[in-house]
Amino acid sequence: HALVHELNTPLTPMLGAADLLVQRIKDEPCASFVKNLNQGIQRLHQRIDELLDIARGDVGLLKLDIEEVDPNEIAYEATDYMKLEAAKYGHELLVEIEGAPLPIILADRKRLHQIFNNLLNNAIKYSPEPDKIVLKAFLDNDNIIFSVADNGIGMDGETMKYAFEYYYCERENRKGGLGLGLALCKLLVNQHGGEINLESKKGVGTTVQFSIPVNNNFRMVA
Repeated sequence: HALVHELNTPLTPMLGAADLLVQRIKDEPCASFVKNLNQGIQRLHQRIDELLDIARGDVGLLKLDIEEVDPNEIAYEATDYMKLEAAKYGHELLVEIEGAPLPIILADRKRLHQIFNNLLNNAIKYSPEPDKIVLKAFLDNDNIIFSVADNGIGMDGETMKYAFEYYYCERENRKGGLGLGLALCKLLVNQHGGEINLESKKGVGTTVQFSIPVNNNFRMVA
C-alpha cells in the first residue's frame, strides 16, 4: 500500500504539466509527441490507481461513496463514455434495458463506472472483428443484473478458472495491462453486496454478469 502511494505521488504534477503542454503546444511534430506523453502518463496513473484499489481492498480500507443511482441512466452513461474507443475497432455499443424504468439503487457511481469501463474495455479489446457489444440491465427479484456481452475470442475452461484472480492474463491473448481488470470488478461488486460471474467459449465470445442489490443497507454519505 505504501509503495503504491509513493508511486502515485510524483504523478500528480506530471499529469498537470502534461495537460498544460497539450493545451499550449499546437505545432507538429511536437504536438503529437506531447499528446502521446500525456496519454502514457494517464495510463500509468490508471494502473497505479488500480493497484492502490487492490491494496486498499486487501486490508479493508476501500470505501464506497454511496448515493442514489439510476441504473437506467448509468448504463447509457457507461456506453457513451466508451463509444469513441469502440469506434476505433469498428464496434457498436448497444444498451438493452428490460422492464424500464428500473428502480433507483444505492451505490457508488464512480465505482460502477469503473466496473463498466473495465468490462467494456475487455469486450472491445478481445473482439478482433467489428462487433456489437451489448450492455444489458434488468430487475431480478431484489437485484439489478447488469451484463456485458461480446462475440470476441472468448476463453477456454482453464482461463475462466483464473479470470478473476489478481495479475492473471492468458499469455497468448495478452493485450497489455496488469491483469487486474476482472479482479478489480469482482472486488467492487462484492463491496456493493453483489456477485459477478462469466460465461465464455473459445472463438464464440464472453458474457460477464454482475448483480447490485436494490435494497442495500448502506448509509448515505452526508
